[in-house]
Amino acid sequence: MELMQRADYERRLEELKRRFPYQWEGDHLDLYIEPGWLTLFEEVCSEIDALLSQEEKKGFHWRQIKEKFGKLRAYFSGRETNLPEVTVKKITSIIDKAEEKSGEACLFCGAPGSFRNTCGWMHTACDEHFQRDRSLLPRFAGEQPRTLEKILRDHWHNS
Repeated sequence: MELMQRADYERRLEELKRRFPYQWEGDHLDLYIEPGWLTLFEEVCSEIDALLSQEEKKGFHWRQIKEKFGKLRAYFSGRETNLPEVTVKKITSIIDKAEEKSGEACLFCGAPGSFRNTCGWMHTACDEHFQRDRSLLPRFAGEQPRTLEKILRDHWHNS
């Protein structure tokens, strides 16, 4: 599969935030969705929206979204805002299923992928996007591979 254009990614992410603004409000750490998992996460947001009542929506938002150990990880605020335990369990189940699906989808393009361990860096990638050092791969179509110097500079600038 082709890599997504950065502009398309940003447009879809903004649309997701417009459709479900309550999910993005409140205190959070990092909210980054790998481009290949964006469709999967759009489905998660829709399922959660359909599950919650108007009142419950006031008590839900994303705390952190990231890649960890090769899969999507998503953490939410809910228990501390008095969402019913049954609702928290249903949300957790939706997220757990998405995390499992992400372990079979390339984080770059969303195509079927395999779990990879490259020098201790675990990730899911299709054969096309699997390379020795995934951190140097561009995330979006038309972008140049990143250098280690740029990765470190971006990391420390954003920390």
